[in-house]
Amino acid sequence: MQTFYDTLTNLAPDAFNDVVVATVVQVEGSAYRQPAARMVIFADGQSVGMVSGGCLEKHVVQRAFWLTRDGASLQTYHTDAPSDDDLTLADIEHNFGLGCQGTVHILFERLSHANAAPLLDTFAQVMHTRTPQRMATIIRATTTNCALAIGRHVALADGTDLACGLGLGDGWRLVKRTPASRKSRHSIEHWQQTNTTQAQQFAALVETIEPPPHLVIFGAGQDSAALVQLAKWQGWHVSVVDARADLAKPSRLPLADAVLHLSLDDIEHNAQPVQDLLTAYPKTAVAILTHSLRQDQVWLKHALTASPLPVYIGQLGPRYRTEQLLTDLAHAYPELQPIFAQAQQILHAPMGLPIGGDTPEAVALSTVAQIQAALSQLAAPTLV
Repeated sequence: MQTFYDTLTNLAPDAFNDVVVATVVQVEGSAYRQPAARMVIFADGQSVGMVSGGCLEKHVVQRAFWLTRDGASLQTYHTDAPSDDDLTLADIEHNFGLGCQGTVHILFERLSHANAAPLLDTFAQVMHTRTPQRMATIIRATTTNCALAIGRHVALADGTDLACGLGLGDGWRLVKRTPASRKSRHSIEHWQQTNTTQAQQFAALVETIEPPPHLVIFGAGQDSAALVQLAKWQGWHVSVVDARADLAKPSRLPLADAVLHLSLDDIEHNAQPVQDLLTAYPKTAVAILTHSLRQDQVWLKHALTASPLPVYIGQLGPRYRTEQLLTDLAHAYPELQPIFAQAQQILHAPMGLPIGGDTPEAVALSTVAQIQAALSQLAAPTLV
């Protein structure tokens, strides 16, 4: 999401006509990317993002500008491998015979500064407020109503139905709402006009655009660099915190979105900065790797008492070390013992999946994978 938003906002106003956005709007069966995956295609053949695992991209880039010569276009791509007898002439060029047994519907739209505004405004709202936003995109229509032009985007406030958001007035009803794919949290809404003798219908992808996950890394040592890099490749927002001024320098971790020096003495008198950091995003993960018992105890205490809790807390080091940290915290803050006990359900110690390896890169890989599983609410094995 962040890369898509940054790519479009960095364009000059007169450059939008040389850009096509391809969006996966619906998936049937198996597919690598899910609905709301986006790809930006430039006139020179360069692109940002992916709408598949690499199997459709060449075709998409080659055809994007031709497909949008007369406006937005919805295309269907088959990734199964039927016999030639099963294919119509119209299907042949869009059947890739990959054996994935899936169908992918992709919306192509040539951007202009005007029609990109609702799209960019919605993404900007997500980034600036750090709260999810709903947006609808028209993907099919059997009407000449310009309000229902394919590719039109409209932001939807909480509680606002699509017909109202589009300004259609009375006479429209929601006929069907289906998941955009079997894995998707987004939906396809089918609407029909009821006060006319002609069949007036349209369908739209209704998606919830969420801010990126926020990874807070406590510890700016050498091993943090690999974790920062892998997290940024995932598209996460990454903040690094350390109480040691010589380590907490942006120049040491240039890929991080923020590198903060928070002294333990200052935090003892005013914990608000660290609490704000832990609750700035709806989905926050915490990785503690300071290699300092005193720092680990402070940061672990704040992570375990954050409200709302992070979706993931990982503590580097052997299990007995973390058990000692928890014992010390219980003795120092007996009134917080019930909170500590409840929060330990999301504490991973040692952090990371059991994949083997002891390099910073291997630890980072295992940690990012474990965090991704937590974000996806999937159970994953733990280190012992």
